[in-house]
Amino acid sequence: MDLSHYSRQNTKTRILIAASRVFSQKGYENTTVQDICTASDANIAAVNYHYKSKENLYKTVWTHLYTINEDANNEIFRDDLDPELQLRHFVSNRVKSTSDEGELGFLSKLISYELNSPSPSYDYLYETYIQQRCKWILNLANRLSNKSLSDSTLAQIFFFINSPIIRLNDHLSDKKRSQTNDPINNDEMIDNMYNYILGGIKQICQEQQQQKPLIS
Repeated sequence: MDLSHYSRQNTKTRILIAASRVFSQKGYENTTVQDICTASDANIAAVNYHYKSKENLYKTVWTHLYTINEDANNEIFRDDLDPELQLRHFVSNRVKSTSDEGELGFLSKLISYELNSPSPSYDYLYETYIQQRCKWILNLANRLSNKSLSDSTLAQIFFFINSPIIRLNDHLSDKKRSQTNDPINNDEMIDNMYNYILGGIKQICQEQQQQKPLIS
């Protein structure tokens, strides 16, 4: 294993960076402390000394990655942007980050793992990080429809926005496990996913509008 990347980092930082990568590759349940030790060239005693437990290290990884992503993508979450343009920026960011092999891609992969197979820290992570992102997506859905939508409609739209991105993460993970080298065209993927999501949102809103009872 090439450890030159870690040569100038202290043990605590080395463990954090290695854990960020391993958790994003395997998820919480399938990652062992020994996996992290191997990836960081550290021992279990060092992990326990600096982070107390695997779960606490996992939470620290989320804090680390969330800060990086917020700093890098702050422009996306401005509410003064046209909502369709904002949706496109959001889709573009999620596709590129899901495909990214560096730290910018790790959080997207962890979110997918949590939504697919929640860890013991899910409630904490949801309240601290995921809920804020969910509220932003739901607000964007209201802005795209130019009206205040019902909770049931918002739930459908939230699922509609996130499911193809989660599926993309699963697809990329399957490709990596099978060592398939077929390239993915990010620009084409962004165009297709954006059109699919936007069209779906409009269709859901139209169907909900048609189902409203007439007031006599």
